[in-house]
Amino acid sequence: MRELDLSWNTLGLLEEGVSYIASALASNNYLETLILTNCQLGHDAGRALAGGVTGNTGLRLLDVRWNNLGDVGASALARALEYNTTLQHLKLEGNHASLEVLQVVEARTAANRTAASGR
Repeated sequence: MRELDLSWNTLGLLEEGVSYIASALASNNYLETLILTNCQLGHDAGRALAGGVTGNTGLRLLDVRWNNLGDVGASALARALEYNTTLQHLKLEGNHASLEVLQVVEARTAANRTAASGR
């Protein structure tokens, strides 16, 4: 499986649900696209996903639009991009993240895209 779309569910209301996904991301380098649009994810979910993204080398697109990650969850994902050099697109629209955090995410994913085009 290369793409998993779990959009429009209540995954964020189940603490262990996001933990399972984050754990799977940490050990699965085959999934390239994960879509979690409008899943009621909060800042704790953002931190959990960041833990999974940090060491993942397969994921190219993570779409977490229209959740409630806020600056806390979005910042955690931005920090994960300090270590993850393969995630090329992180969609964060509608998460109440500050412009500063969004700019950091864009700069880091742009660097990953540039690095990928040189491989």
